[in-house]
Amino acid sequence: MEITRLDDFGDRVVIESRSVATGKGSGVRTEQRFWQVAALRDGRIIWWKFFRSRDEALEAVGLDERSQP
Repeated sequence: MEITRLDDFGDRVVIESRSVATGKGSGVRTEQRFWQVAALRDGRIIWWKFFRSRDEALEAVGLDERSQP
């Protein structure tokens, strides 16, 4: 797994990640992107949730895709 993008919104961050795996028996390679939102207080994570899309993650921090660069 690797972090491909991190957007800082002060007390919350939106993290885009990419995971690549290969099936042990089948050899089939899969790739998946997913997003996470973490809420921070005093430098510690106090809440963390996974999302299937960037839009869902941005909605969790009170934003939408149109308001992002």
